Amino acid sequence: MKLHAIVVVAALLVGSAPLPSQVSPTAALVLPLRTEPPLPAIERLVATAGAAPAADAPLSSFAAACLGRLRLGDGDGSRLVLALGRERLTNGEHAPHAVAWLVAAHLWHRRATGTQATSASGLAELSTAMERAAARPSAATFAAESLLVHGMFCLADLLDADAEGAHHLPQRTEGPGARWTARAVERQFELERHSWQPGRGHFRPHPCRGDLALPEPPDATLLLPAAAGMLLATGDRLARHLQTVLAAPLVATDEHALDGFREPLLRLVASSQLGGGAERAEAWTTALADHTAAPGFALDALLFAVTGARLASGAGLDERWLRLRPWLPPGLQRLEVPHLLAGGATFALQLRADGERAAFVITRLDQGRAACTLVVDDGAAQHLRIVRGGESFAGASARPQPEAQHQLPLGGDHGRR
Repeated sequence: MKLHAIVVVAALLVGSAPLPSQVSPTAALVLPLRTEPPLPAIERLVATAGAAPAADAPLSSFAAACLGRLRLGDGDGSRLVLALGRERLTNGEHAPHAVAWLVAAHLWHRRATGTQATSASGLAELSTAMERAAARPSAATFAAESLLVHGMFCLADLLDADAEGAHHLPQRTEGPGARWTARAVERQFELERHSWQPGRGHFRPHPCRGDLALPEPPDATLLLPAAAGMLLATGDRLARHLQTVLAAPLVATDEHALDGFREPLLRLVASSQLGGGAERAEAWTTALADHTAAPGFALDALLFAVTGARLASGAGLDERWLRLRPWLPPGLQRLEVPHLLAGGATFALQLRADGERAAFVITRLDQGRAACTLVVDDGAAQHLRIVRGGESFAGASARPQPEAQHQLPLGGDHGRR
């Protein structure tokens, strides 16, 4: 899988965002993205990106806050936010896809920090909630049903996290999560049967469930599952879907249907997933100016664009490898990202303009003995490096022209990329 951008090291310290009274900030946090020239929007974003939601907030808000804390390098804060999310889960009724948001966020935490966010009893609570969610009728929209399937895949990964020999691939047949994986695959195939429009090259916003229906144009909700990390689809359908939706005028969408995202953020994630081009540069500029509604999601989208490292992920990614692609947005001479959490390791990434190329340095900051595999796409080739604590990898990436496009190979075996 071709991924996206690199960046790196900051020294500005800011106070961590306030959490509710039962949750105290654990430490001052490092500014997650520093640039030359400076981007004031990033500093404003940091102030709210990891703040815990109100007690009665939707579950997607807790997922957004989890992402914000992880992007701020604060695994402890992420764990505390998820604990509040589980309290919210048990105190009220929630739509099935909303439960999936919280389950997925627990997987994001584990993949970033290398540790579970909750105990076995907490996982049991999530399993029970997902059982209730999966027992309800299929959702009326593609986005909601796809998010539920995503949550089922994520729960399977969570349950299998400590299983000996688990390889974190999308279709395991053994282990405690196998039943959930099988159910998710079956439900995904059903959703595709009722949603895929071959002539239009994208999924329908509203599955037809076997009824005759006219072709349906795309809206912004079709970009929501991929932004949440749902990367599985039959053959090349996901790549075609994202390419088609990004290129098409989108039907107006109620913002409540986007679960806290706004269209610019969804476009930025989708274009970054596909490898960039003019769409990513345009979405980057727009997202910087329109991020206040979902600061946790916004911070994650911006850092995904410039590093290529996914935190919002799910089945289909082999988490033992960290994939990066350097990208220096237009108008910037330097990027610094100080704390990139991945698989329990911490990395610093630096990227600076160097003529028609961008020089980068990736350094593993933690002193863990376990090796971590980096896959770095510099625009011309992919480089494989095994790094341990304190080791660095340096190189240079191309600065592609805006019209340059990179195809993302997705399909049944892309979990092994």
